[in-house]
Amino acid sequence: MEIINLTSAWNDFVGKGFVKNIFTDKQGRKVEAGARLGKNGAEPYAIDADTKQDVCQPPQFIQLANKMEILFNHAGALKPHTPPVGAGRQPDLPTSVTDCTLKCQEANNPLSVLNREFLVEVAVANKRWRAYPNVAPWEARGVAIWLVCVTEQNKVSLPHTTQALNFEDVEDFLEIAKACQGWITFFNSLHAGASANHLHFQSVYLDHKLAVESAPTVKMGEYNFLKDYPASGLVFPKNVSAEELWQAIKKIQNSSYPFNLIALASKIYLFVRNIQNEALPEFPGRVFSGINLAGLFISTDPEELKRVNEQVISTAYAKMTVGGEELGRLLG
Repeated sequence: MEIINLTSAWNDFVGKGFVKNIFTDKQGRKVEAGARLGKNGAEPYAIDADTKQDVCQPPQFIQLANKMEILFNHAGALKPHTPPVGAGRQPDLPTSVTDCTLKCQEANNPLSVLNREFLVEVAVANKRWRAYPNVAPWEARGVAIWLVCVTEQNKVSLPHTTQALNFEDVEDFLEIAKACQGWITFFNSLHAGASANHLHFQSVYLDHKLAVESAPTVKMGEYNFLKDYPASGLVFPKNVSAEELWQAIKKIQNSSYPFNLIALASKIYLFVRNIQNEALPEFPGRVFSGINLAGLFISTDPEELKRVNEQVISTAYAKMTVGGEELGRLLG
């Protein structure tokens, strides 16, 4: 299929002022935050909505010795969040369409995704998908969510299906990932970072390799596994067939294991998650997703930033992922 130019669509949206959100911060200020166009393209901002004064510093990147990166998102630290209920497995997200956090069937609800402008719409192997912008992006150069769309009698709908994959979805995922040059595409299952129980992929702008792409691999049986990397995982070539990838995902999904699928510039990675370590006591208030396991640790907590280092991240990622004999049995 043709190249999907998400960057052009994103910059157009940013230039029109579409990528922003307004909230009351922890200090009671009315804050406007999002992305705006600067000298070098889209850049993050957060201002006092009344005074128009900047209220935070730009994002801070920290490169660790093991090639992991820490992104400290100052703007994200301003916004109140609902933390997980505690360590361990988190409550299941509701499956009912009436409880969908995207309000996917509520056209009269101003918060419904149906009332958002979309970046692009593409037809791939099996379905049509729309990319909608994240209006509170942690990466100012682009974060998008992909949703299946159906057009009947000139009316567009977003069918509600739960956040699980089938073969056709995997086939579509691979096509989208290949076409979105300069962006990476990923899928977080339930209990592995998904925040909505509505089938979706995500794409984000990325202009460099992540740590996992430098990790060695070892072949055991029919699969390649990460070696000497904090998180356990499977590695597939970028041109892997949908059938081969689906066979691994099907075994994992049918065994009720959460997982993260992420297509990077060089390879595709599949992380199987330990559901009992969905949230860790050493990181209260967060559930990690695929992009974190691939090497980008995102933080909005200044206190957390003081204690995070290579060892802390490595220990956490090892706890969150399934490897060794357990993973071997799962795939056997």
